[in-house]
Amino acid sequence: MLATPDEETATASEEDKDEVTAMQVKEYARMALSPNDYKLFFLRFIKEFTLQQTGEYIGCSISCVQRRSDKIKTRISNHFQNQLAI
Repeated sequence: MLATPDEETATASEEDKDEVTAMQVKEYARMALSPNDYKLFFLRFIKEFTLQQTGEYIGCSISCVQRRSDKIKTRISNHFQNQLAI
């Protein structure tokens, strides 16, 4: 069965609510993360530094950068999954 134009608009609006923008993620990270974690987030995910580049810049090992990056990604992902589920 085909949707009417009004139903298509309603469906599109609901899908838009389910999308998280890069700006929302960046703002959440800025507010929720410590200054050191935000610096790592910014370098890895905004500036797209490699693990090695990030480690050299902030002064820690590649494994430390990887571990902290994973924790940051999980925290941000969980926040937005919980928010979308509401």
